[in-house]
This record gives sequence, C-alpha cells and structure tokens, in this order.
Amino acid sequence: MPPYDRATASGKHGVRHCDSGQRNSSRFAKLLADIIQLRQKGNAVEIDETSRRRGDFPTEQPLQALRDDHALLRRQFDRYFAVQDKADKQDAGTHIVQLLQMHAALEEGAFYPRVRSVDPGLIAHGLEEHEKARHLVALLEPMDKAGTDAARLMRELADTMLDHIEEEEGQLFPKIEQSQIDMSALGHEMQALELQLVAAHAQKLVAPGLRV
Repeated sequence: MPPYDRATASGKHGVRHCDSGQRNSSRFAKLLADIIQLRQKGNAVEIDETSRRRGDFPTEQPLQALRDDHALLRRQFDRYFAVQDKADKQDAGTHIVQLLQMHAALEEGAFYPRVRSVDPGLIAHGLEEHEKARHLVALLEPMDKAGTDAARLMRELADTMLDHIEEEEGQLFPKIEQSQIDMSALGHEMQALELQLVAAHAQKLVAPGLRV
C-alpha cells in the first residue's frame, strides 16, 4: 500500500508541526505506565499526584498539550500508511485509536465547555467531527488494523481528523489565545481530567485483584 499522500498527511494548509510534540510524544503512555506501576504496588495514595509530580502536562499552556496530541496523531497516521510490516501497521493503528479516544474525551470533558463562548459554531463543528471519528473508531477497534478494510476506514478517519486539527489550530486556538479565558485554570482542569481518564484506562489493564 502506498504512503498516505494528503499533502504528506500532516502539512496541508500550513498546519503547524510542533517540536514539543516530538519531545513529549507519549504523555498519556508515560502517565499510564506510572499509574499501572502504582496500582500493581497497591499504592492508591500517590496516584492523584502522579501527573502533577511528573510535570508532563503544560498547565500554563493547555493549548500546547492539544498541539502535542495533534503532532503525535499526524506522525502515527504517517507511520500507519508508510509501513509495510503488518505488526508495525497494527501497532500504529492501535495507537491511533487509543489516542483519539483519550484526546476526544479530554476535549469534550474539559476543553470545549470552557472555550465554547469563544466561537460556539466552531465548537459545534468540532463535536460533529468527533462524532464522525468516534463512529469510525468503533468500527476499527475490533478489526485487524493491518487489513484492507481497516486501511480504507483509516484513510477516512485521517481525512476527518486532519481537517479537524487544521480547523482547531488555524481558527479556534488563535481566538482562544486572544480571549480572556484563564489559561491556567483551563490547564489545571484539563490536567485533572486527563489523570482521571488515564487512571480509568489503567484500571482496565490491571488484574481485578489489584484494583484500588
């Protein structure tokens, strides 16, 4: 299968590549690993402070956290359509599905409610794109990500999400940066929700007897 060519999947319309996304490409994964380790040790007390102690979430620049996620998502799409090895393609596809689920929950649970007043129309459109992506992810989740049917759905998902990213970074984020929204408060709220989301995901991955 040829690489995905949508202006190289990640550069159309001047969507910005994020250097910090390259450096901090696994914020969710690092937090997840920490929480699983604490759960396996039966240590519930430290979990609530894990994210803050690591300092991986840029609470004073919450838009940067979303840009980091976008950068990682672009790279995973590029990787998915470029690799030929089935195991690598399966791995990239699984990462895309997991990242989208976490990212959408973070935006819908904390980000969108806080910034809706900046441009209700853009937020409504963003939610529509999330719903379309959620439908595609639901179809992809049980599938062999390296299969032909999955690749077709993944191309549709990539188109949907890259348009979504372009709209957020090109239109919504600049409006937010020019608004009076308390970015620190937004960042701390997003950080707290992210910790809850990752902890809930970790709960599914540990043995029932280790639940805390």
